Amino acid sequence: MYISSFIVVWLWAIVAELGLAANVPARRERHELTISECAARGGECDETKGRPVCGTDDQTYPSRCHLLRAQCSGYQVSLKYRGHCKACKDARDYALKHRSHGPPKFIPRCKSDGTYAAVQCLGDMGCWCSDITGKPIENTSVRNGKPKCREYTKANIRRSPSRHVSPSRLRRTCTAVDRAAFNANLIKVFQSEFMRAGAGQQKRGPQSGNAAGAMGAGESQNDRAVLDWKFTYLDVNANEMLDKTEFRELKKLVKRAVKPRRCGRAFGKFCDLDDDDRLTLTEWNDCFSKDQIN
Repeated sequence: MYISSFIVVWLWAIVAELGLAANVPARRERHELTISECAARGGECDETKGRPVCGTDDQTYPSRCHLLRAQCSGYQVSLKYRGHCKACKDARDYALKHRSHGPPKFIPRCKSDGTYAAVQCLGDMGCWCSDITGKPIENTSVRNGKPKCREYTKANIRRSPSRHVSPSRLRRTCTAVDRAAFNANLIKVFQSEFMRAGAGQQKRGPQSGNAAGAMGAGESQNDRAVLDWKFTYLDVNANEMLDKTEFRELKKLVKRAVKPRRCGRAFGKFCDLDDDDRLTLTEWNDCFSKDQIN
């Protein structure tokens, strides 16, 4: 009886082993089929087409094809959403959501494309320069005011000073004299629009002491009224800030119709002091201030 039971168990073990061995190639075959399908899908992709996508690893891929190939290589990632990853926006939303009444916490400032603005600040603790990934740039921190970060955020490497530059090329730079002439011509354009809109016929009372003090040397109250009107006109969503969309048509105008044109090409960058692709009312007024030009 004992021997019979042993034989039965032994036979069942052999059958189970044979079945397991038979299933191994099947599983391997299915696995290879999955790899083949992945490779086929990747081969059909055209990496020169498509738009950027954001992966769950918070990395921007040039197209879904690039994301698919990363998946096929065994990398654990999937599609998060279409478009560039907005790491700064996500970090800002999180910081605002968890903001408390305790010590000031860092809330990042973001550009319209979702990357970090060049200037970052922490309350009254000071400001510093940052690259587009949010990494602080060494030796740029200042306690009062804002650092000049534009030189650190240029994508192109500066050319060697020894490189020869022709005199005609030097003349194409926008000097302080050119900037003053450019601003005067642009304000004339604004004044014409101001009068056509009928705003010039509205009664304008005397400005307060604060407003008068904010004007640069040589600026008239009429100029300031025109500039304030134009800013309000461009500020479609009335948030006291001009974004790239609201500012786009004006940039086109100054590039093609206001002289010197060499100043028009750099108008937006000259005014956007903190390089965040937006203009505050202060930046707008400073841009036309003669004190800022000199």
